[in-house]
Amino acid sequence: PLCIGVWAADSVSSDYETWNPSDGKSSDKCMLGRQVTYTRRKQTSECFNGEKFERPVSRKNCECTQEDFECDVGFTREIGSVECKFADDGTLQVPSSCKNSNYFTASA
Repeated sequence: PLCIGVWAADSVSSDYETWNPSDGKSSDKCMLGRQVTYTRRKQTSECFNGEKFERPVSRKNCECTQEDFECDVGFTREIGSVECKFADDGTLQVPSSCKNSNYFTASA
C-alpha cells in the first residue's frame, strides 16, 4: 500500500515522522548554521512512497554562536570549550623576534 499522512507527519495516523539531524550539542538542533527538518517514513510503517514522491524539507537559518566558528591555523579548542588557544605543536612557527610579544602575523 501507499504511505499516507505526509502533511500530518508525527501524528498517530501518519506513516511519516519529522527528523532533525543534530550533533547533540545545542537544543535548537542547528548544524552548520541551519536547522533542517526532513520528513521520513516511520520505521514501523509497512508502506511504499510513490515513484515521484518528494519529501517535504524545511530549512531555517540559525543565529551564529561562538561554536559555529573554527580556530585559525596553529590554534586549537579543547573539548567543551569555545576558546581558541595557541597549539604550540610546531604547526605555526613563532618568529624569534616576537618571543616577548603576545601578537605576530603569519600566513598559512
